[in-house]
Amino acid sequence: MRTEETQPLQPDAVLFRCACGNDVRVDRKLGGKCNKCNRAVSTKVLNSELSATMTVTGLFSDLDRDHGKSEDSFDPNEFVGQTYGHYEMVKPLGRGGSGFVYLALDTSLQRYVAVKILKSNLVNSKRTDGRSEVDLLLEEAVAQARVAHPNIVSIYFVGMDRDRPFYAMELVDGVSLSERLEEGALEFSEISNIAEDIVEALGFSYELDVIHGDIKPSNILLSKKSGAKLSDFGLARRASDKAAMVTGGTPNYLAPEIVFGQTPSVQSDMYALGVTLFEMTFGRLPIEMSGTTVSQWQQSHKSQRVKFPDDWPENLPPQWMSFLKKLLATDPNDRFESYETVSAELSRMQPTSNVSASPLPRIIAAAIDWLIVMLFMVPFRTPFAAELVQSSGWLQAIVYLVDLLPILAYTFLIAIFRQSVGRKLMQLRVLNRFGMIPKARKMAMRSILRMIGPWTMALMMFSAINPDSGPVKVYFVVGVAVLVLIYLLAATASLLIARKHRTIHDFIFETQVVIDS
Repeated sequence: MRTEETQPLQPDAVLFRCACGNDVRVDRKLGGKCNKCNRAVSTKVLNSELSATMTVTGLFSDLDRDHGKSEDSFDPNEFVGQTYGHYEMVKPLGRGGSGFVYLALDTSLQRYVAVKILKSNLVNSKRTDGRSEVDLLLEEAVAQARVAHPNIVSIYFVGMDRDRPFYAMELVDGVSLSERLEEGALEFSEISNIAEDIVEALGFSYELDVIHGDIKPSNILLSKKSGAKLSDFGLARRASDKAAMVTGGTPNYLAPEIVFGQTPSVQSDMYALGVTLFEMTFGRLPIEMSGTTVSQWQQSHKSQRVKFPDDWPENLPPQWMSFLKKLLATDPNDRFESYETVSAELSRMQPTSNVSASPLPRIIAAAIDWLIVMLFMVPFRTPFAAELVQSSGWLQAIVYLVDLLPILAYTFLIAIFRQSVGRKLMQLRVLNRFGMIPKARKMAMRSILRMIGPWTMALMMFSAINPDSGPVKVYFVVGVAVLVLIYLLAATASLLIARKHRTIHDFIFETQVVIDS
């Protein structure tokens, strides 16, 4: 190992492999220069696709977290300094399902890659059909190498050296999803983006007759430049090979049918995807597997059921629960038919645009809603109706209730549909602080405050049909009218000058009005 690499890197420093073969310590934000050939190393180069030539600390650091003890007696430094093919092993990065991952230097192209050296116990292992496990794994590596997809880690080389099969793959500048989850659950916008990337990768793989077989957070890498990337196809199997039996996996992510001895299918991968998405959403597993034997894992599936929060979080769309339930269905026939349907469902749940609406369409939308409500009050405001109700106290009460019914009915409809006629016509939408449509109760309470104009109008109309109500009541009505006028002026001022054009009821209920895309 080069002495240059033994020194710890600063947080913003990377070790760049220059085209001349020299290692250069440079700042990711400032760039630098090679002290051997004076070649400039720009920040553009450091943050482009050539970032694979950098030493990225912490990558794959927990690949072995879910695997228990290997059948190999693994010394992390066993292969350091050795050369396999034209790849020089620099340092261990972790352990995968079928081998050990190293940071390696591609001496032919002078760039860093990740090299997986397969376990020695797989070399002589045979399947029931007589085929070598190593041959099968290398075949799948070749198949993965043919998959030119931005959300799948690229395979560069497959070979054999000193009776050890190995393959070299893309070194992703980022962290694994499992490392990201150590910080806790993710925001839905991030979950949605990662899910779309992985579903795209899985769908593309399935079109090439490949079932991944080991979907979990440590096999999903979060690239800083190109989104989420699916890695480690070491347990992959051909979708068309119905006789293939799974050789491994991670118990917490294995579909029930696999635990009970059935043949894996595309729906088995969907279940593992569902477990991963559940963990991203709630920071915990849907089912905690216990024990170390298959019979104990089977018992875990029999005795446990997926439990969702009783009070659904407002940062998640309501449809997310049914989506996860379908992915996590015990019977594979109850899951999605294809990745196309999974992708379509994800698209329908994408967070709405957060482009704030300008004041004018919001004012017009409110005016339309006010006008609709007040139009329903007009029929009881004719001179004949006024003369009639003055002769009867109970008729006055009925008229007052009729004044209130249009507002209450409109509020009820907004709570159900989460939308008003005025906002619909002006193509606006109310969102909560998480970018989701608010719950019905919050929408109703917000609507009551937003309709303060019609409420005041109803109060004044009721006062008008009671001329003998006395000066105290008159003062009360005038006082309420003045307070409402002050509120409307303050709300309008807030709408004009506040960030994202939020008005008073937006601040109270933590909402914002955006363009409905």
